[in-house]
Formats: sequence, C-alpha cells, structure tokens
Amino acid sequence: MGAVLVPDGSGMGGVAATLFALVGMHNAAPGIPPAGSLFDYASFFWAELLIAAGLCAVVVQGLILEVRERRAEHPDTDPAPGPDSRPTQPPAGT
Repeated sequence: MGAVLVPDGSGMGGVAATLFALVGMHNAAPGIPPAGSLFDYASFFWAELLIAAGLCAVVVQGLILEVRERRAEHPDTDPAPGPDSRPTQPPAGT
C-alpha cells in the first residue's frame, strides 16, 4: 500500500478557519436577519459554498502536484499497475 499524500497546508488553514468562522461572524453581526432569510440565500450561503469549493480545489490540486512530483522522482515504478502487468501462468495440465 502506498504512502498517504498530504499537500502543503500553508494556505489551507486560513481557508478552513474562514469556512467555520464565517458562521460565527454572521451570527454576531448587529442587525442581521435570522438564519434562513432571503439575505442568507442571496449572499451568505453563496460565500460559504465558494469558500468550501476553494478549499476542496486547493486540496485536489495539492494531491495532483504531489503525485506528479513522486512520479517524476521514480519514473520506473507504477503505483497502479494495469491488468497486463500481471505475470501469466501456463494453463493447468500442460
């Protein structure tokens, strides 16, 4: 089994903190209507969605780059061999 790939977390911590802190900032703002109002559907939920999508994009991009770097370091090893790479055995009884 291969090693677990972990992207560089320098930018992900701030984005993840913003994702979870935005709810608290929203609830603490004075004069904001309660959750589920038209304001939430028009802006707040979109902001949460964009932050979450951005965080997912950073994680996926980091994994892609890590796989490319590891393949460049070891071009002769294939982490996921195809069905043609299995050793063949002669049929039984011959």
